[in-house]
Amino acid sequence: MNIQIKAQNFLEWIGKTTNQVPVPLAHTHILSFVSRALYDAAALGVFEALDGGPDTEAGIALTCHLHPDALGTLLGMTTALGYTRYRKGKYGLTGMSRKWLLDSSPASVRPQLQFMREIWPWLEELPRFLETGQGLDFHSRLDSRQWELYQAGMRSIARGSAREVAAITPLPPRPTLMLDIGGSHGILSAAICRKHPGLGSLILDLPEAIEHARPIFLRDHPGMPVQYQGGNALHDELGQNRFDLIFVSSLLHHFSEDQNRGLSSRVARALKPGGYFVIQEFIRPPVRNQGDLVGSTLALFFNLSSNGKTWSTTELRSWQSGAGLEPVKIRRLLTMPGFAQIVSRKPS
Repeated sequence: MNIQIKAQNFLEWIGKTTNQVPVPLAHTHILSFVSRALYDAAALGVFEALDGGPDTEAGIALTCHLHPDALGTLLGMTTALGYTRYRKGKYGLTGMSRKWLLDSSPASVRPQLQFMREIWPWLEELPRFLETGQGLDFHSRLDSRQWELYQAGMRSIARGSAREVAAITPLPPRPTLMLDIGGSHGILSAAICRKHPGLGSLILDLPEAIEHARPIFLRDHPGMPVQYQGGNALHDELGQNRFDLIFVSSLLHHFSEDQNRGLSSRVARALKPGGYFVIQEFIRPPVRNQGDLVGSTLALFFNLSSNGKTWSTTELRSWQSGAGLEPVKIRRLLTMPGFAQIVSRKPS
């Protein structure tokens, strides 16, 4: 997926197509302010203040304890982006902001924006990273409050795709147990178990992640057949012939190629014959110049934040086949552009 700079009139179109427009200024001066301003608008409650209906700049400023003139410039930007609309002296929410930015919406990604606002200072590390190639290993840097924000953000992202993930994730007949590696928020485990009555899930994740995720999951999903086990997927043995499904979502980009090969081998041993290994990841295009802005930006972000990288379907497939698993199919996700399931099966 790409994010385009779009001309609003014929003159701008001519300027853009003839290379007369300074596009680097749009990518830097404009987009950097857009991201930071949206982080702050979400964190400071600007969109929540309009949940009850349209209001004036002064009214929103009073609710959010902000300066009305300064807020007005921010609202001009959110209106241009399509998050707010302006009518008869009042600002109101659009359908996009109601769905994606209000806490009351099941699809809200506001928690992820709040986490990204928290880690904004990480960008200051980019020059050092480019000089040394050493990322941040961010999991070891998070304090308790940041772990809570991180888990809330991951939970908000997973909610938007949970129904589709449950619908496309394969399972053998009459499954009884799945292993969800790195899925401490539990949203995807719950959706898959709900789709397959009689199936339970064991979530393996870092103890710090479980500490902040399990209480929320148990509160929101009482009686769901999901259990937790603290550990480390890079080292823990997973058992033999134990699971009908081993599901790994948004995790392998944190690991090296050797680590992913080792994990795949342990996954193969832990699967029952006929069981499935599902890797769900952002996919790196096979060539770097393919023009996928989202994919290439995430590759840089993961490299900076955790010394990780996104992988191609060929690389992900090779680890599964190298562990003796049979390729099944690749499933692209509609609700998460650039995301795919790489599926393999243990021979019966």
